[in-house]
Amino acid sequence: MRTISEVAAGRMVFPFVDVRRIGEDPLSTLTARERELLAALARGRSNAGIARDLGISLHTVKFHLKNLYEKLGARNRAEAVARYLTVQSPH
Repeated sequence: MRTISEVAAGRMVFPFVDVRRIGEDPLSTLTARERELLAALARGRSNAGIARDLGISLHTVKFHLKNLYEKLGARNRAEAVARYLTVQSPH
């Protein structure tokens, strides 16, 4: 309600940002296996291909991907890869 009141009064309101995380590497929270899967996604590998390459089940691949999407705040593989590529090749 406070935000609505502030906007109605003509003030600029910015969404909440945890400034402690600005500049933090978003990949730093991933496990080694999650990073490995993310790199495979960036190379265009399918879930089944990743499972074969790593000798793990398709279910395990999906489990790791679900966790890494959550950690990166990504809704899908395209968003996860975009975040990965941004960190791998900063401006």
